Amino acid sequence: MATDTIKAIQTRYKGYHFRSRTEARVAVLLDSLGVRWGYEVEGYLLSNGVRYLPDFYLSDWDCHLEVKGAMPTFEEVEKCYLLGMARGRPCFLLHGDLFVPEFSNDSKGVYIIDPRDGVCVTCASPVVDGKCIGKKGKTDCLCAPFLYGFYESPSGGAVQLDHLYVEDVIAGPAGWSDAIKLTSGGPAIPCRNFGAGRTFRSNRIREAFAAARSARFEFGESGRT
Repeated sequence: MATDTIKAIQTRYKGYHFRSRTEARVAVLLDSLGVRWGYEVEGYLLSNGVRYLPDFYLSDWDCHLEVKGAMPTFEEVEKCYLLGMARGRPCFLLHGDLFVPEFSNDSKGVYIIDPRDGVCVTCASPVVDGKCIGKKGKTDCLCAPFLYGFYESPSGGAVQLDHLYVEDVIAGPAGWSDAIKLTSGGPAIPCRNFGAGRTFRSNRIREAFAAARSARFEFGESGRT
């Protein structure tokens, strides 16, 4: 007797067939923020011989954005790192829940990193899950990436993407120290305190994240909430 084949429902949005719901939701997020994007625009042959097709190209900022739902692997971070180094432009890596980052002990939030950015006392290489790329997965480095976020200025205008700073996300250095430490459990990541006046948690940005989370794609729907 023949068995029925169960086919996965494709995730479609704006004429694109996305490989995951998370990617489609990030497309909704970018649209809600007014950020222009293209999906899987161009592939690259990296210096390690690996072929890589980044998820998004953000033309306003001439950068790429790779999307992962869970913690990225060593190999996934390495690809973003090598492409960023070759182009001299960021290949950001986004993972986690699609909520505005709060950095409290029990909160959800999205994490956006540029793997070229890092704090490594030993070898200045990027790190993922406590494993330093420069050390080929060993854990005897003091490494941690800076985090990025979408923000807008008090005067309005286009949304931007830049480093998160202490006063942008939490009350003070003590909270930051509790949230993010180097892999050795040593001192907190040094933060540059000149982000005053920017907001990563405006109504516009919160609403954009909410739109991304609530988007529906069942049976070929267009992603409308």
